[in-house]
Amino acid sequence: MEISTQTLNIPKVLGETFQTFRQRGWGLFGIGLIAAIAGLVVGGGAAWNIAGFSATPTALNTTVLPYTMTSAQWAVAGVALVLLVVQLSFSGAASVLMAWSEPNGRLTIRQAFAGVRSAPLQLFWLQWIVVVLSSQFSPWAAPVLWFLMAPAIPLACIEGLGPGEAVDRMWAMSKGNRTRLLILEVLLCSLLPIVIIVTRRYLVTSGRGPINFDQYPTLFRIPFVLLATWLAGTAAQAVLVGLTCAYRDLRGDQTVGVHAQAAGGVN
Repeated sequence: MEISTQTLNIPKVLGETFQTFRQRGWGLFGIGLIAAIAGLVVGGGAAWNIAGFSATPTALNTTVLPYTMTSAQWAVAGVALVLLVVQLSFSGAASVLMAWSEPNGRLTIRQAFAGVRSAPLQLFWLQWIVVVLSSQFSPWAAPVLWFLMAPAIPLACIEGLGPGEAVDRMWAMSKGNRTRLLILEVLLCSLLPIVIIVTRRYLVTSGRGPINFDQYPTLFRIPFVLLATWLAGTAAQAVLVGLTCAYRDLRGDQTVGVHAQAAGGVN
């Protein structure tokens, strides 16, 4: 089906992004919290296996640590990385479906996760692989390639398209709006480094925030690390919600694909 698009209105999309968080806040909050808890369990479990557990704070030399890890520890780290990518991909796709659903037909958290199909997950996996490989050649290659592929995520999740078809379709849809779409991505993504810097400085770094973690057991840090993880995930979630609103704005009032209608009643 040929899609006719309209001019992307950046202020309108940003307003719709904020409105989406207001209307579907609890659903998006639940998805983000599940992702944060899963990430903390998987990442914390891998760190426990690799570095051991101590009731008191310990300082690890991350520069030396990779050279002291055993084969079993590297295997655990690899499995943990795969599981983290899986949970991030699922939560990202579920966030897109939650953002797309109409207020009078919004999805539950369970329906959002149940609506995720394998095709959009392939795009998430492809993004991770491309970013990791490209980062080995140039520090600028990874973010540039991510910016080029990210707008296709809503199409993959909502219409059930594979990576190649989703990217081609978005490239065609964004004709005449690519500069606006890039500006929108930069505006949405600017929130993520701010959140990471603030949370790292005031929540998870010893002695720099309002609480001196060196005075308390390691278990005391877990709620703060969970909060920092959730905040960073919410900032990333805002990027996906914003791109979903941009996709809606480009489509106008046109109906969505068959996959989206089958994914738990997305309108």
